[in-house]
Amino acid sequence: MTDGEITFHLREICSHWTVPRITSATGAELERQKLIEFSEDRHSVRLTPDGVRRKLAGRVPVTEPGINLVRKRQHKQRTPRRFTTQAKRFG
Repeated sequence: MTDGEITFHLREICSHWTVPRITSATGAELERQKLIEFSEDRHSVRLTPDGVRRKLAGRVPVTEPGINLVRKRQHKQRTPRRFTTQAKRFG
């Protein structure tokens, strides 16, 4: 499993006990690397301290605060408003 795949799968797992949303093969691989641990009944999973560090290291740092938009809105230049005469009523 590549580093990108590990980071992708770690995003699906929390640091508290939850139901895993990963396949059993992926869970076995992450458990072998000691990034996650299963509960005694094998129904819940959580991140280990190493898994938390690996998950946080895979995040992209935010350069600007606020909502991360794909593209910034460009403010269009306003042209000065021209004064026109009012429309005349029809008969």
